[in-house]
Amino acid sequence: MTRRQLPLDFNAVQTYFVEDFVVGKSNKMAHDTILNWPNWPSNGLLIYGDKKVGKTHLAHIFRHHAKAILCIKKTCSN
Repeated sequence: MTRRQLPLDFNAVQTYFVEDFVVGKSNKMAHDTILNWPNWPSNGLLIYGDKKVGKTHLAHIFRHHAKAILCIKKTCSN
């Protein structure tokens, strides 16, 4: 007997709100730093990591918090 995994459609909506971000040991410093803007020790912040770990979510949180313009590599041009 072959078992198949059945996809379930939950009609989930992708949101990037701070309330939806799961803070853990690996991302707490980035999360706290973003929410501490504009009281940063320098003028910039670089967030890096593997795919699907929350970098885009953090960028959207910053955009909302700082009323900034979000420029993602895929949509920006020189």
